[in-house]
Amino acid sequence: MKIAQFYDKKRIRLGIIDAHSLIPLDFKGDMIDFIKKRPDCAPSGKAIALNSIKLAPAVSSPSKIVAIGLNYRDHIRESKGEVPKTPLIFAKFPNSLIGHNDLITWDVNLTKKVDFEAELAVIIGKTIHKYPKTEVMDAIFGYACANDVSARDLQFGDGQWVRGKSLDTFCPLGPWIVTDDDIPDPHSLGIRCSLNGQIMQDSTTHMMIFNPHYAVE
Repeated sequence: MKIAQFYDKKRIRLGIIDAHSLIPLDFKGDMIDFIKKRPDCAPSGKAIALNSIKLAPAVSSPSKIVAIGLNYRDHIRESKGEVPKTPLIFAKFPNSLIGHNDLITWDVNLTKKVDFEAELAVIIGKTIHKYPKTEVMDAIFGYACANDVSARDLQFGDGQWVRGKSLDTFCPLGPWIVTDDDIPDPHSLGIRCSLNGQIMQDSTTHMMIFNPHYAVE
């Protein structure tokens, strides 16, 4: 199932993606509420063409955004870095979230070196603590596309990554979530980034050093 958040005037609503359309759901609440309640929802209204609506971030109010740095072997080779022995964990603040087709913007007086990073976002569906690897799949609600936009001069100038990764608009997320039942193996997905029609990144999640299940565990 593909499920998205969209704006109905100023209110966020949920809908199911069907080809090039969105079918609104009869549900009051945002994606976090939906994930917590896992309700059976009926459609509410007719299908709407995707090109006629504004999508919100796939999740708009998470408690945290946890990221794993230097996690692709080909990216490490490109940057001539060393393969980490344990996951390099950092955070992005929720203020950085924007939706599909929203503009990424920044103050040129603050940063002059902004970069892109296509990522697989893992949407955690329940509160977990010391979760065994054999049960990690049960904790994952689904997956989404993300862009870990990074101000490199701030990131490396600060000596830590949070500010350079967390400026407003620096975490596009979406356009929707694909639930875990439609992605039985997240370790074999293509991942690509294009900039003005030019392919800048082209890899697969198989190249991850610490795969999603390991990272969640």
